[in-house]
Amino acid sequence: MKVAVIGGGAAGMMAAITAAENGANVTIYERNDRVGKKILATGNGKCNFSNTHMQPAFFHGKDIEAAWNIIQKFDEKSVIAFFENAGMLTKERNGGLYPVSGQASTVLDILRAKLTTLNIKVLTEQYVTDLVLEKDGSHITVVTKNNKQVFDKVIVSCGGAAAPKTGSDGNGLTLAKKLGHNLVPAVPALVQLKCSDSFFKAISGVRTDATLKLVIDGKEVDSESGELQFTDYGISGIVVFQLSRTAAYALKNKLSL
Repeated sequence: MKVAVIGGGAAGMMAAITAAENGANVTIYERNDRVGKKILATGNGKCNFSNTHMQPAFFHGKDIEAAWNIIQKFDEKSVIAFFENAGMLTKERNGGLYPVSGQASTVLDILRAKLTTLNIKVLTEQYVTDLVLEKDGSHITVVTKNNKQVFDKVIVSCGGAAAPKTGSDGNGLTLAKKLGHNLVPAVPALVQLKCSDSFFKAISGVRTDATLKLVIDGKEVDSESGELQFTDYGISGIVVFQLSRTAAYALKNKLSL
């Protein structure tokens, strides 16, 4: 079976490796000049690749059960086993899991080595412009600027629209929609919040433990406790990141915060 993976980030490489280990002939399409570039920036360059404290309550979204079912099929123990079998030792710090080297480049090197070992073809600087599904569903054509290639299956793992400069410009969502998938409207999440008050510049840089309550149209809908950071434009920190998704949907629906 010929399988194409659109996007050579962490998810794309893991999908390609899994498909190849199950006998597929795999090709990765990556728009950047090399795969896994964003991995190098994770965990402040140390790559916090998983966590030992995994519970459904830690996840946010409309279908937490679906996310939890997926995680249970490949939990943190499975992740540790995968990397150790590939030759990377791991360490734990306050629940966070890191490579023993303390360098994100180690994780990337391990994944790239697996691609080579499994004879996975990697095509870089390839921007996929279209996916064309045969009427009978038997094959799908991957279209780039200069090439077309037919596959039995395609895995779309382009990320969202959070970082256009790194490749996550929403193209994956466009490709999925072309294939008939229904999409949940995308909004910023795990982000800071801008505030209209003028006094924030005077307290920029101040950090404090706080309980932050999110009030929408006069009704408290959620709250989080943890470190709050004031910036010159508003608020940041873990508590803000946790509430930002709900706040973003409220703003998208033109509700009052």
